[in-house]
Amino acid sequence: TLPFILFYKALEFEETSRVILITQFLPVFILILAAILIGERLNMYQLIAFVLILSGSVLAAVKKMESGWRFSKAFVLVVLATFAWALADVIFKKYAVYFSSFWQAFAIYIFASSLFGMILFILPRFRNSVRDFKKFPFKGWVLFLISVVAGTSGSLAFSYALTLGKASLTAVIVGIQPLVVFVFAYMLNKVVKEIPKESFAKRDLLIKGISLILICSGLYYLYLR
Repeated sequence: TLPFILFYKALEFEETSRVILITQFLPVFILILAAILIGERLNMYQLIAFVLILSGSVLAAVKKMESGWRFSKAFVLVVLATFAWALADVIFKKYAVYFSSFWQAFAIYIFASSLFGMILFILPRFRNSVRDFKKFPFKGWVLFLISVVAGTSGSLAFSYALTLGKASLTAVIVGIQPLVVFVFAYMLNKVVKEIPKESFAKRDLLIKGISLILICSGLYYLYLR
């Protein structure tokens, strides 16, 4: 839960596109931590696939920035958040096998996350800020609920995938999110006007096309493994 706090705090200081780009290095942290904590290694085909998919994911996340690159407080927060996410995933991968079932492991994972959230209510500043939810529009609550359900479902699927294969490869495949976001944003923007429009300039479409080719090439190498 801590990485979410760091991540959303970073959004207060930096453009969303830049923050998202930095989080694309999550698989690199998982690759290193998995090698150290659980002795995970990739063969040649898997390593090639990792590099191709990671390259495509980073390229898909690149967007036009309002300003140039600079070292900021947000950079530190996002790096810490990404590292913490990677550590949580590798720890879950390592110890999930000791539970009687995946569902038991995931239930404890979710319970602990919820417990941490409830503990935050001890802080007066956090508790007082929750009162602002009364001003939240009904449409906002509906979209927020959909987001929570979708996010929890995604966590469930990702956690289960971690138990089936190598953590680094599972994480790098999740890196295709920017391409999925691009498609969903295009479709949902017509219904939910609050969703920012994606750019369909030739340059941006070319970048997305190249990233898709890199990702598909990486998936092909995974197939060859």
